[in-house]
Amino acid sequence: MPPSFYGCRSLGTLKLDTNYITFTSGCFPNLKYLHVTSHNSTIGERVEIFLNCPALEDLTVIGNMGRDVLVVNISAPQLKTLTTDTLECEFFVDAQRLENLHVNMNWACTSSVKYLTLIVPQYLEAHYLPEFENLNQLELDLRCFCWELVIDLLKKSPNLKHFLLNLHRTAWDRDYKQVDRSMLVPVCLSSHLKTISMRGFHGEQEEVEVLKYLLKYGEVLNKMTISPKNFVGSSACHTKEELCKEILLFQKGSETCQVEVI
Repeated sequence: MPPSFYGCRSLGTLKLDTNYITFTSGCFPNLKYLHVTSHNSTIGERVEIFLNCPALEDLTVIGNMGRDVLVVNISAPQLKTLTTDTLECEFFVDAQRLENLHVNMNWACTSSVKYLTLIVPQYLEAHYLPEFENLNQLELDLRCFCWELVIDLLKKSPNLKHFLLNLHRTAWDRDYKQVDRSMLVPVCLSSHLKTISMRGFHGEQEEVEVLKYLLKYGEVLNKMTISPKNFVGSSACHTKEELCKEILLFQKGSETCQVEVI
């Protein structure tokens, strides 16, 4: 495409069928809808792909990026919907307003990963994810979920040693459901999980219940770190100090576990 085309201010919708795409800062300033069908790239060199579209609201990227593509960087401050079926490369998405994530991928290649950061902008059912048999560390950043997702992900990570859970007050399911303690306990809790960090802990009832669950069934747990943020408290504990006192009464599966509120 000619360079002048990238600066077109009247373009609102674009569909591309291509083997190489790079939109740098300032491209398509008013583009709102972009659909890219990618074919196997044969550029002959290892590259990164950049999509920088300031007004983009809906992005679809499907097809095969090819072995030459290492990273896809997407910067779209207005992006609300992202759809993709591409997993041959790493995806980095800077889209603070993202509301809808539609992923149709073959997750088989992720089963050997040892360190995983999973950002979930909307509710995700864990049965769509693979078994992470070799996963050593999981960082979970959840914007919308209920406690079942946390437990299900732990079940899929039987050898997990370190678990970092980033909480957001608006993330929890507003229709509170008590943790079902009759569910099958994740294997990692009874055999491998050594450290847990809960960041952004607000003291919501559901957060406290998950904390109780992890402490009770973490049989080899060495350390639990809780980082409160904008503490609002639940019906059981209204302040950070009360939370610290209540934690001392929680049942612990590991006698050596240290709980730290920072």
